Amino acid sequence: MTFQNSIDVEIVDITIRKPDGSRKESIKELCTGFEVIESIVSPMITGLLSVSDSTNFYNTYPITGGEIITVDVKTSFKDEKRTHELSVSGISTRVAKEKIQAYVLRLVSEEGLINETIQVKKPLIGNPKDITTKLLKEVIGTTKDVWTEPSLFEIYMLPNRMRPFDLISKYLNKCVPKKKSSTTTATVTSQKDETTQAINGSAGFFFWETYRGYMFFSVDSLCDTTEESIFENEQLKSEPHGPYVQTAANVEGVEKRNIIRDWTFISETDIMSSFRMGKYCSKVVFFNLSTGSYEELEIDYQDNFDNMIHLGTQDKVDVVPNFIIGKETNLTSRPTRIKSHVLDHETFFNEPQPADYEESDNENANRYSDFAKQFTLQSIVRYDSLRNQQAICTIPGNPWMTAGDKFIVELANKAPDVVKKQQLVDEESSGMYLIKEVTHNYMFSEGKSGTMITTVRLMRDTYGSGTPSPRDE
Repeated sequence: MTFQNSIDVEIVDITIRKPDGSRKESIKELCTGFEVIESIVSPMITGLLSVSDSTNFYNTYPITGGEIITVDVKTSFKDEKRTHELSVSGISTRVAKEKIQAYVLRLVSEEGLINETIQVKKPLIGNPKDITTKLLKEVIGTTKDVWTEPSLFEIYMLPNRMRPFDLISKYLNKCVPKKKSSTTTATVTSQKDETTQAINGSAGFFFWETYRGYMFFSVDSLCDTTEESIFENEQLKSEPHGPYVQTAANVEGVEKRNIIRDWTFISETDIMSSFRMGKYCSKVVFFNLSTGSYEELEIDYQDNFDNMIHLGTQDKVDVVPNFIIGKETNLTSRPTRIKSHVLDHETFFNEPQPADYEESDNENANRYSDFAKQFTLQSIVRYDSLRNQQAICTIPGNPWMTAGDKFIVELANKAPDVVKKQQLVDEESSGMYLIKEVTHNYMFSEGKSGTMITTVRLMRDTYGSGTPSPRDE
């Protein structure tokens, strides 16, 4: 098929089959639309399939849930077909009128259904990388690829009959990237003349599913844009999509498939939420049950900025200056969130020497110590930093675009014509973004064989796209 428009798509076939393969039917002629969603904050792919049923297929098949829906499509991006395969998790919005009934099939990855039926009982011991793989391969039994990154520390967890996906989400913020991490502390003095200990480093992972398989990677890995990446993994690395250009559709020399249809910034520099989350500066109080020791540690985003990988070219944090009682101060250096944490190193350690890896010179100190000092505040700062700039973008459909990929955009400079002639691109808002969520929307009743629009939710932690940022002055 020859694709004349950038949004054209060929619907090869749409089938439904029982899980045991006992019955398989083509429902291509009954379907009017299909939507599939991937997100780095979701452990499963979800979707919706709209059906206009004039043959009473709903009752004669019948659809009971658990059936496998396979959607095969072709676009101009690649010669090969793109296959979406999901399971029916529910039926909604069923409306009957005369001889036709319309309904929507709610879809989810098959592993999502299996996950709901499993309660994990055996202790989870080892590196989160290996635990994640074991839960997916041995407990859930997936045949899909699983791509993971090792964490700096090993863990020992009692699952308490939790579901596999719930267990993975429970230790995501406790994982620290093995490279580019720091666990040192230094004495600092806050603005209130209180001496406290400062901690630094980076922490926090994401776990999600894409058409490539399951992904378990750190926030720093997702933000790494250097050619010689310190987080080398061929399955995480993909060629950045774009550049997508904000221009008129009839401009010569611009690839029509790379023209932005719509762009909206949904959030930028939300300092009120960042203060509440403790992004800029926060404090944590630790009490060790075994030794009775008490500590107060503080993390400052400004001081910790260079320990993290960033998507934009901005070199430092935006500060929030203010005057209090006639004296200039920096609001972003004041702790705005205080957490408490009870340290427990001894639970899974039976040796006579101290289990705390910091207090013991013994090489056999507990390998499953409570490493909360290395992730409690670091993961909060790292996750919240990605909310600095968020946008929604609509582009011609690209079924090979997936959550976790990089997205390059060139936005038009919103300036007077005199300035615009010299600088066509908005250098501050353009550049590299991380795809947080991607939605592929197929409309089968439009065009020659159907059309496709892709909507991406983007985020990044810093501004800039190559030139020095005014925020660095």
